[in-house]
Amino acid sequence: MLSNFKIIGRNGFDITEEVTLFVLAAYIQLTLGFRSYSLPIFKTILIYPDSYRNPFTGEMHDGEVNPRGVIVLSWKRLVKGYENPTDCINLGLHEMAHALKHVISKTEYFEYEIEREMSNFNLLSEAEIDKMKAGGEHFLRNYASTNSSEFFAVSVEHFFESPVELKEHLPQIYNGLKNLLKQDPAKGFYSAS
Repeated sequence: MLSNFKIIGRNGFDITEEVTLFVLAAYIQLTLGFRSYSLPIFKTILIYPDSYRNPFTGEMHDGEVNPRGVIVLSWKRLVKGYENPTDCINLGLHEMAHALKHVISKTEYFEYEIEREMSNFNLLSEAEIDKMKAGGEHFLRNYASTNSSEFFAVSVEHFFESPVELKEHLPQIYNGLKNLLKQDPAKGFYSAS
């Protein structure tokens, strides 16, 4: 698994076994239902000790995915995401979801059925984003209405940290993720295909 990518510390941050395990936890949790756990485009994971300034935008970030093959994470926020396993805010899962969506959308690495399931999920997300933008309460936090990529990433956080509630409030979204990720956490089903 570790031969698929490098984990590199930034701003003097040391990559320890604990850091590696946290990164692998998010990576594998998301991809456990697939035949291959790999996200082949992404060869580098950069870890900053805390929030960092993006050199291109000048803005502060906690995490991001660069389509040229880099996932960037704040260690502080990565750990915080696992301290409360039911708050539906998990930086590791969120950024890995962005990476997964990019791999599915931009490559032919995954089998056709996964690409089809992502297309189906995108259609479902458009309707939910429209509902969110129209106002009123929604089960997902507002950030999900930013675009389809953020909707997917926020939905993934809920899928793993609040599966029963997601299934109850947004059954189509839950089922879309269940079919795409080949896991059913509401029933306690996690599968290594």
